[in-house]
Amino acid sequence: MAELEIVFWNWWVLALILLVVELLAPGFFFLWMAASGFITGCLLFLIPAIGMELQVAIFSVLSVVLITAWKLYSKKTSHNNRPSFIK
Repeated sequence: MAELEIVFWNWWVLALILLVVELLAPGFFFLWMAASGFITGCLLFLIPAIGMELQVAIFSVLSVVLITAWKLYSKKTSHNNRPSFIK
């Protein structure tokens, strides 16, 4: 059976698709997944021997880390953005 081969630009196309989805459904969730796809594509461009399983693992871990970091950051700074008359 033929093995599926993903090249770096496939990850960049996925990143663009996720950015379009982010435009249609704002909330910064898909933005960080798009960033993960772009970073994974860049890593694959620099190191073409990365296997499919490792590519998916890199994308998955980066997505979880970036989304979690954004959630923590936005939660931490969201109460500081209130207008002064609401405090």
